[in-house]
Amino acid sequence: MSKVKAAQEELVSEIAADMLFRIMLRTPVDTGLLQSSFEIQDLTADGFTIVNDTPYALYVEEGTEKMGPAHMVRATLEERQEIVDRAALTIKTRLA
Repeated sequence: MSKVKAAQEELVSEIAADMLFRIMLRTPVDTGLLQSSFEIQDLTADGFTIVNDTPYALYVEEGTEKMGPAHMVRATLEERQEIVDRAALTIKTRLA
């Protein structure tokens, strides 16, 4: 594997881990199931997916008539440029 490809994979992994961490920090906790059910899938050098298979995750994210939205994913996505910049600096420092 080339150094460039390895650095790209490390960068994407760093971004995914930071996004997952931020989403989990923002997730409201009752039993902890929703928070612990977030996971990274399909991690490649080209990207990743963060999923949550609890049936009520979307209701917590978007809210309902009786409950306001938590926007744990949306708020994290709004920080994506900061997350990418921080990950790039981390990888650049490691490679220096």
